[in-house]
Amino acid sequence: MDEDCTVKTYRLWLHDYSLETVSRVLEQNGFKVEKTWNSFSGEPYREGGDWIAIAARKV
Repeated sequence: MDEDCTVKTYRLWLHDYSLETVSRVLEQNGFKVEKTWNSFSGEPYREGGDWIAIAARKV
């Protein structure tokens, strides 16, 4: 990672997103989804899970 990069955490507790809809919102705002999980502890992403954790990069 470049020294100029920063990591930001966004918690969107007030709105439910599917992976498709949150990916579209991120892409429309200049981000690229790099990786997805079903939890912050690294559970592999499977559709239909209760949670979505996303690593996205500003492009």
